[in-house]
Amino acid sequence: MAKKMTWIAHARYAEDAAVNLLCFSYAGGSAAYFSPLKAEIDSRINLCPVLYPGRERNAGIPNFDTLEACAKAFVTENPQLFQKPVAFFGHCTGSLVAYEAAIAAQKQYSVKPVLFFASSAPAPSCKNFFPDMQLTPEDMTRYLLDNGMIDASFAENPMFRSYFLPLMQQDLAMHLQYRPRVPYEKMHTRVHVLYGNQDPMFQDTGLIAQWGAFSEGVDATEFSGGHFYLNQCQKPAGQLVTEHLLQELAGLSI
Repeated sequence: MAKKMTWIAHARYAEDAAVNLLCFSYAGGSAAYFSPLKAEIDSRINLCPVLYPGRERNAGIPNFDTLEACAKAFVTENPQLFQKPVAFFGHCTGSLVAYEAAIAAQKQYSVKPVLFFASSAPAPSCKNFFPDMQLTPEDMTRYLLDNGMIDASFAENPMFRSYFLPLMQQDLAMHLQYRPRVPYEKMHTRVHVLYGNQDPMFQDTGLIAQWGAFSEGVDATEFSGGHFYLNQCQKPAGQLVTEHLLQELAGLSI
């Protein structure tokens, strides 16, 4: 019998919460990345980190062939998550999965997301997401180092080479073939971009505006730090997410 996929892990969930915040981690990452936010986000918000194939409880489950198939399967297999207001949070390439999931949910459940948070993530149309690189351990390690995604000490860590790097190879094999459909499909919500002021991906902050082609409007907040600013900015990021979500929910009279 095939192993059953676990889609949500490290969650904080209450039936009487006002909104489900669905969190999608970066390529090679896992649901555990969002666990510290449980202490920083208001209890009226359910924190629902998405667990991809091949890690934690899903070890041994093969990855999807395409990013769109992953997002579609998540939405189809979790109808209960869309029975109350829902928001999306994607970090780096996780924003691509989150975007496709938002589009799928709009079509399948007529969902209008409360908000979409793009963390360390240019818009899907941005070529920064699709570097001209080979999926060799050496090329991938160099790309991560050059873009400040890991430091030299972690690159030498045996856990990086034995666990993180193979997962990232699997994920990037799916992510690097992704291109958003043209004409771009718009999410029926606003995007709030969160990024670190030292992130090489955001040296051109004009990239932020590109999210406007995929949404009903764009806002942005700069934090101190690099691509993984969230590691040291959990409290202010959690406060921002809480403030914006509760403000939007108040406008919906929920």
